[in-house]
Formats: sequence, structure tokens, C-alpha cells
Amino acid sequence: TDSDSFSVLSWNVWEDEVHNHDFTATTRHVEGMGKGDAGQEEEVVAVIARAGESTAPALRMQRVAQEAGRRQADVLLLQEVTPRLAALLAAALPVHTQSAWWGTDTGHIPTAANCPSGLQIWARQPFCAQLCMLPGRNGRNVLVAQGLQLGGEALLATFHLESAEADHAVRQAQVQRIGAICRRLLAASGSNGSHCGGHVHVLLGGDTNIKAGRTLDGRLDFGLGERDCCATQLPGPTRGPAAVPGLNLPPGWGDASYRQDLVLASAPLCTAVVDCAHVGGTAPYASDHLGVWVRFRTPGQSLTDAGDEDLP
Repeated sequence: TDSDSFSVLSWNVWEDEVHNHDFTATTRHVEGMGKGDAGQEEEVVAVIARAGESTAPALRMQRVAQEAGRRQADVLLLQEVTPRLAALLAAALPVHTQSAWWGTDTGHIPTAANCPSGLQIWARQPFCAQLCMLPGRNGRNVLVAQGLQLGGEALLATFHLESAEADHAVRQAQVQRIGAICRRLLAASGSNGSHCGGHVHVLLGGDTNIKAGRTLDGRLDFGLGERDCCATQLPGPTRGPAAVPGLNLPPGWGDASYRQDLVLASAPLCTAVVDCAHVGGTAPYASDHLGVWVRFRTPGQSLTDAGDEDLP
């Protein structure tokens, strides 16, 4: 990247540790084949290999690193990270980006009995981070980074809201807590969350688990004056058969797909979007979600000043 712009990549990288624990392809999305059936393993792997849908963790983290390099991402906001996936990504990032990276350590990747994954932030410069608990029963947290210089000081946060479709009230409580945590940190820094006048950029990226038309969630509002950075440019889904075909599709979804992964920014930074894209939509897939990549112009730069070569 250059001083005229910066970019962020938010991605649910799919924990899938149970089914990929031994670097084999997953069996979860192969219809008619039971989990843990050793007698069918070779057939399952062959089916997936023919489809070009290998989901070995090492390959998947290489794909994440490749996209980070290709898009010249300055920050990665990741969900469903496990210590093993973090180690694989740590090895892949310098190779595929030709850059040094700083990342939150495994102490910031919490686990719970029914939620064995957590959050991680990577950046091309040092930063401070803190992990804060969220309401709920499944070990959900928000991970916040401060001290990054992205055309000015930045506060970034990544989150993974409650998964169960019926838990819309829990998701709402989690959103409110995230907003309160960010406001407290902004108040401590003397900022109101704007990118003008020396104030702090606020960027949020994560998996909302909100499925329009399926869950009963209301409007997503963290109370930070934030907006969905790509609502107009990227209206398509990030999860489901129209996003990542055939991979880890929940029972009952059928042909439905949902736009549940977002990057949000406080105004007026959200109006400084130069380019954005959903990434990871070609096999072999990095995840059962698409990533969301957004490039912003830095303060004082025009759109033409900050533009890059178009990327598909």
C-alpha cells in the first residue's frame, strides 16, 4: 500500500478443526456421507478433489495470505481463528506478502466448549490490543486494536456475533456492548470517532450472523455513527451456495445465501471508500465465507489520488 490509501480485509476463516484436524478434506458438505466414517474417507477426498474444493487448513491459510498480498491489505480482521490456524497463517503471511506482520497472540484467541475458536488481528505495523467479553453463553468476545496509524490514528475491532438463528436478542446485546466498549476507548483518547481534525478512525469488521429474511434481527447499530462501507457496491451474499458453493452448508438453508459479513466505519470515513470486493470465491476455497476487502483514501487525498489498479 502507499500513504495515500489503506485497506482492511475482514474474514471468517472457518475453524473447521474437528473435520480438518489431520489436514484431510472435510466431509461435512458431502451429501450422504456420515461424519467420522473412516471407510468412506478416500471416496470423500476424491469427490472433493474432483471439485477442486480442498479445505486442508495449510492450503486455506495460504489462500488468505495470498489475498492479503494481492490486495495489499494493511490490516486483517479475522474470526473463527484457532491457535493452529494462527500458526499456519503466521508462516504464510511473510511469504505471500513480502512484508513483516504483527498479530495478536494465542492468548487473544479464546475458546469455549461449544465455540472452539476466536478472533485475531494482523497488521503491517505494531499496535496494542485488548479482548473484551460479550454477553451470551458461547464465549463470544470483541478484539480491539489501538495505536495503528492509517492516515491518522485508528481504532479497529473484530467480532463474531452469536450464531443461533433464534438468538437475535443476544446479538443485539453484543452489538450494544461492542459499541459501549469502543465509545469508552474513544473517550479515553479524547476522540469522537471521526477521521477529521486529528480524531480517530473507527473501523469494525466481522461476522454478524444476521440473515435477512431468516433471523429476526433489527437494524445493526453499534451507536458509533457507523455505516456499512459496501452496502451499495457489494450487495451480494458472503455465506451460502451463491457465495461459496457446496462448502459446509447448514441443513435447511437450501439455495438461500446471506450477506452476514461486513466492514463498517464511522462517518465520514465510510464515504472515503476507493474500492471494495468480496474475496475467496474461487476454489480451492479459503473458507466457507467470503472475505470483505475495503480500500480507503487517507484524509486530504482525492479519490483519483488514492486509486489503485482495478482488481477483480
